[in-house]
Amino acid sequence: LLARPASVTLADHDPAAVFLAQQSAEASGVGRVAAAALLDWTRADEWPLSAFECAVAADVVYEDGACAPIARVLGRCLAPKGRFVLVDGDSRPNRPLLDACLLEERIARRSMEQVLAPAVPSEAGPEAGRGGGAASREGDGEEDGMVAG
Repeated sequence: LLARPASVTLADHDPAAVFLAQQSAEASGVGRVAAAALLDWTRADEWPLSAFECAVAADVVYEDGACAPIARVLGRCLAPKGRFVLVDGDSRPNRPLLDACLLEERIARRSMEQVLAPAVPSEAGPEAGRGGGAASREGDGEEDGMVAG
């Protein structure tokens, strides 16, 4: 997650947010690797298939009805060893529902603290599901990722 990605997709369902995300990327000097896209959690079939090594979502779990669509999109667009990082408060009442939906899609959610913490070897071996392992494309050592908000 801390590596410089080869590309980043900034996604939102609101055209104004997509425009502002692209403007922000360009103003920050990362416009050449970041592209904003108009994408909606409720339209999973419009998201690219197995395209992202890492997905970071911030402030997306406001209502119970969003949990299953978010999990479906992640199940579609994460690469086989891709990882999902949720940047959101642990106090949201529907976090257990999101976790249950992610489990159905075989996606392990990571918190930002888990990703940034030093790795500690486990006797249990690699994690099951899509959350374990490194998130890099074979051959170039760089990540492709998306950020949704």
